[in-house]
Formats: sequence, structure tokens, C-alpha cells
Amino acid sequence: MKRWAFAVLAVAAVGGCSSRNHSSAPVVTADNYLSQFVDTTTSPRQDIFQFAVGKWLKDHPIPTSERSWGIGKVVQDETYRRLVAIDPFDREAEAQLGRLALKRKDPLMAVRSFKSVLGSNPPDRAQAHVELAEAHLAAGQYADAKKQTLAALEIAPSFERAQDLLLKISDTAK
Repeated sequence: MKRWAFAVLAVAAVGGCSSRNHSSAPVVTADNYLSQFVDTTTSPRQDIFQFAVGKWLKDHPIPTSERSWGIGKVVQDETYRRLVAIDPFDREAEAQLGRLALKRKDPLMAVRSFKSVLGSNPPDRAQAHVELAEAHLAAGQYADAKKQTLAALEIAPSFERAQDLLLKISDTAK
């Protein structure tokens, strides 16, 4: 058994050391490093900040759901994505990724995350159904949103968040 484990580990290590570049992004070298930030359409005499980082700001706009945006938010998003990739059975990380996706106006990613949470038999199934319903609603999938909301209300008939969501779905679907 130990030999098999060692053989699998060795194959995985060799496979992970592949030198192939799987990214479609251009390779950044010392010669072209600044070109990913500098906005050459702006004169540095007019606006040095826009000149220095204008291209990066244009390529990475502040999401409409956010008042501000910085490296901390980018790192947080990437951390949750990696955490889910490392442990796909971590219910809380998957739920947090779904909430971030809703906040970032990516309802289809949120639907995937909340379906995963619901499939992992969470302790609060009513909450999981409501979060999935909110993601469906954001994606314009009214029938699925209604179905998930009703499932939450079957579990917890007095769940106000689900009741409010059902009213919102009824008003939106008209």
C-alpha cells in the first residue's frame, strides 16, 4: 500500500513540474512590464496619475456594487476561490464565494456555489434554499427562485427573509 501511495505521489510531483505555460496571457518581462499599467493616450504633463496607472484602472474598473476597490478585495476573492478549489467540501467557503459572486453581480457563479452548499446537506437548509433563490432571482430565473423559496418556507414557514423574497419574486415576475 505504501508503494502505491509513493508511486502516486511521485507521478503527481513530476506532473506538477511541467514547464508548459498554460496561461493565454502574454509573458511579462522587464521590457514590457510598465506597458500593462501606462496609459499612453494621456500626457504625463496633464495627469501623471492617469498616465502612470490609467491602463490598469481601465482594465480593472471598480465594480458597481462597491464603493471602493483595492488589492484587498482582489486578494479576498482569490483566496475564497482557491480555498474552494483546495477543499470543495468546505460549505462555509463555498457559501462565502456565492455571496461574493452575488455582490459582484455574477449570479450564475453564485447559483453554482449555492447549489454546491445545498448539496452538502447544510445544517440550516432553509437559509441555503433562500440564498440559492436569491441567486436565481438575480440571474432572472424566476421559476427556480420561486421553487427554492417555497422549499425554504416548507422547512421554516415563519422565515421572514423567505417570505419577503417570495413577495419580491411575485412582484418581479409580473
